[in-house]
Amino acid sequence: MSAFGPGRLTADQRLALVSLPTILGATMLFRIAGPSPSVQVAILAAGVSMFGLPHGALDVALGHKLVGRYPGLPWLPVFLGGYLALAGAVIASWSLAPNATLVAFLVLSVLHFGLGDAARNVPGRALEIIVRGSGPIVLPTCLKPGETGLIFDQITGADVWPGIVREIAPILGSAWIVGVTALIVARYVASTSRRDLAFLVAEIGVIVGAFALLPVLPAFALYFCALHSVRHLMDISAPGRTRARLALAALPATSVTVGVALGVFLWWRTPLGVDVAGLRVIFWGLSALTLPHMMLTALLTRPLIARSVTNGAQAATEAGSRKLMADRPLPRARVTAMSALPSASPSRSSGVTGVAPIEAPRR
Repeated sequence: MSAFGPGRLTADQRLALVSLPTILGATMLFRIAGPSPSVQVAILAAGVSMFGLPHGALDVALGHKLVGRYPGLPWLPVFLGGYLALAGAVIASWSLAPNATLVAFLVLSVLHFGLGDAARNVPGRALEIIVRGSGPIVLPTCLKPGETGLIFDQITGADVWPGIVREIAPILGSAWIVGVTALIVARYVASTSRRDLAFLVAEIGVIVGAFALLPVLPAFALYFCALHSVRHLMDISAPGRTRARLALAALPATSVTVGVALGVFLWWRTPLGVDVAGLRVIFWGLSALTLPHMMLTALLTRPLIARSVTNGAQAATEAGSRKLMADRPLPRARVTAMSALPSASPSRSSGVTGVAPIEAPRR
């Protein structure tokens, strides 16, 4: 069969056939309509509420599973206490050291986007994680440095970022172009499917086009909502647990989060203005939820692995034959980040550090 033969499309390729034309069409629409800055903030807020928050809202199920491993602990107070403490620490960091917190948030976003979007078991995966993850950060920095710097100023309350962004934009842009070129060459040389390579190039091209033609916020909203977040929802869906059921499961926590965000926005609206208040609520809120989400999924992995090793050592002692145990492999702890929500999606990572990948059909 040829490289572009009639083989079955993977789930990720089917997503691209829907998402990429959607992004292109919306790009043309936004280009013609030219939404005002306030409308741009509203578009991003609506997209994050509908696509981004439901994924994080499923952390309640993960928290129940994690705390449930320790009988006697009241799972809800323990989970909420730890989760809200971490989120509160991030908000405090924004208040005390906003510029440093912004840099940390951008680095964390690169890792999150890269792990969520890169395929598994493909040549150059580490490079693909960096290229895909840094695209939504590097592209606005290089293509719209003044606008991006102004957004960073509004998020942090500083008055320094436009100059900084203009200084680093050429370096970041050159490094990203080199990375994209190296990734394409590596995939071309090693890949047995030219169709996989074509989808990779098409996706990168569409994302570049969106950031080149649109203001930063609508371009980021299209990437985040039409591509990245939909991938996450696909990753955690499975037979018997459809995306509709997942949406219902996420509805209570999502509703509470949206209500809190709306209250904070109304509180900040008068002293900060509508646009600045909206940006801070979106980005401060996203970062506050991202850190506990990543730590939660990491904790879900480590206890099981630790118990597996401990049980193996105890068995060796009781048997009185360490050599025999050393020759016999320990049972492998099968752990997934969304083990409470089994996956049937392609060979993708969970998009979170410290977490075993979600098993799925090959991209």
